[in-house]
Amino acid sequence: MSDDMENFSNELDSIIDNLSKLEFSKKEEASHQLLESSARLTSLSNQLPKYGAIARTNKTIGGKQMIKTYRKIATISAEQFDGSDKQIKKYGIRPPYPQEIGTITDEEWRPLLPTKEGLMTCHVGDWVATGINGEHWPIADDIFKKTYVEVKEK
Repeated sequence: MSDDMENFSNELDSIIDNLSKLEFSKKEEASHQLLESSARLTSLSNQLPKYGAIARTNKTIGGKQMIKTYRKIATISAEQFDGSDKQIKKYGIRPPYPQEIGTITDEEWRPLLPTKEGLMTCHVGDWVATGINGEHWPIADDIFKKTYVEVKEK
């Protein structure tokens, strides 16, 4: 295993250890630890494309292994968002709040894409992915290019 992957795995193990020791009776401390762990997990998730979307740890909590090794096998369809009215209508994209005259500039407007997890910002240049169940989610252009390759039709 490379040093980078070893560091990645060790950091993930550390986060899981910290989460397994949370004392929810101490709400303020637990809240702080959850926020810190969330930030660390976000940082790690940004590194996943570098490892081919594979993550692994041998840590167990309550006798159960927390994370196993997986690789995506499903294909998706994706379209780069260009901000056009056609795509806005196609994906149900909307502004973050009602666009009243004079209250929001073009620079402030952030398109929001409805997803299974709620509304997510979808910038021009991001990719709108469509999963096997018809669900949509935005993927930043740089992450998309590191994570996906076009499937050539036979």
